[in-house]
Amino acid sequence: MTMVTGIHPAVLYASIGHDGTEQCFNGPEARKGIHIQEVLDAVHLNGYIMFPVQMSPHIAPSREATPRQVFSRQQEMSRIIKYMDQYNCLLILSNHAVAWSKEDRMIFDSRGKVYEFNETLTIREIWCVFKRDSVIMTSSFSQN
Repeated sequence: MTMVTGIHPAVLYASIGHDGTEQCFNGPEARKGIHIQEVLDAVHLNGYIMFPVQMSPHIAPSREATPRQVFSRQQEMSRIIKYMDQYNCLLILSNHAVAWSKEDRMIFDSRGKVYEFNETLTIREIWCVFKRDSVIMTSSFSQN
């Protein structure tokens, strides 16, 4: 998220109330991590607005009905790219999040990789981010 907003990681962690490294599960992926809703609260607290855009929205008239895809695959990708052209984004992949810089037109991965956007990426959703004109919130949502 630092790549998307410029907010220092220590400030984000302080706003969230933890850094995600707490061990709370068993196995190799045992750390707590940070949920997207915690990120949303933290960036909002620090003067940014985030909004989600689903890659593949579906619709159904009832819970019993079979959901139908709203957009074709081509429309989905075109739509996502239009948002990426306008905003820095957090791209939620199948099991990892990466940062998109509209200025650099590159993806920045917290695992140390930097690469170009590729339409074969498995994107679940993107979270577009922009700076608010004024800070509204004065306290954290954190339960700590």
